[in-house]
Amino acid sequence: MKMEQVSDIAARGVACLGGVGDQATFPVRSDIAQGESGQGYALRMAVANGIAGLPVLKSWRGKSRFAVLDAEDATALANWFGAEPRRLSKALGELSLKGASSGYRFCGTELDRSYFVNRAYPRVCPECLEESHACMQSWEVSVTAACSRHKTVLIDHCNACNRRLTWDRPAIDTCKCGQRLCLAPGRPGPTLLELEVAAWIEARILGDEVMRGSHALSRLMSPLTLNGGLHLIFALGTAEKYDSAGQGRAVRNRSSLAFTKQMLADASQLLEKLESGASVDLGISVPSVVLRLLAEVATSDASPEDRSLSHSLINVLLKMKARSRSSSVLPQLAQIELF
Repeated sequence: MKMEQVSDIAARGVACLGGVGDQATFPVRSDIAQGESGQGYALRMAVANGIAGLPVLKSWRGKSRFAVLDAEDATALANWFGAEPRRLSKALGELSLKGASSGYRFCGTELDRSYFVNRAYPRVCPECLEESHACMQSWEVSVTAACSRHKTVLIDHCNACNRRLTWDRPAIDTCKCGQRLCLAPGRPGPTLLELEVAAWIEARILGDEVMRGSHALSRLMSPLTLNGGLHLIFALGTAEKYDSAGQGRAVRNRSSLAFTKQMLADASQLLEKLESGASVDLGISVPSVVLRLLAEVATSDASPEDRSLSHSLINVLLKMKARSRSSSVLPQLAQIELF
């Protein structure tokens, strides 16, 4: 269907309806692409059908404009726009697991921490948008800072108005201010680690073979699950912030691209210290968030690779702190001698 026909639909009032039944259908229909973001798909199809963005879709689903679309909305969205329901549900993900206040199912994988996925403030690769006209699931993982395909950094701000990107925008490649999204001239490129982590995340999401990276951290992540690798990055990055030599560099905005780049750099720096045997002075009381992150993957539900690495790192970090207090509060650590 041509875009002028879509405009005619909007003019007849489709975008202004107060509600649409879950079984309704729209004239422009398409399946969700492999690796495409669920929210990105919804925005793409809304625009194609002359609907004024995700806020309208959310209102039809009885949601606030500040809420996010999730697996509960998959059936309705699939009926409206033609996606295969199970694939769309997987791409949208579940916001909580078994009534937990945190946690997430993303791309069919259970994640222990909800902040492992960046839902509210998307990042994009303008070159990918130009080529494929689709937002990718891998961009929503909170430690993705680069596009491994185009070897460019992602953007999370508009160059024209300098506002952070949100899903409330007129098109996937356009800011709310109307400016087409693009890379700023002269912007520094991604680091090797950022590219290798991005490639690892994309491979884990698509189920592809993971290519062994050249960076120490990406090599360590290579056999891990998506959940295990994210725990590793956040544990090492957080520990580095607590090291007396690394204090004062923290970026507070967890959903920002700057936070991601700093987290990856910190995780890499602490790993280098541990590998070299350098002294690490963790100025923290135990149990800390670092040990909790590692303890979560030292469980029977984790993969053997995740458990093995988490136990090794726990042993290293516990040598820096009193062991008894950590073991008594974190039950996973009480079993450390068994591994």
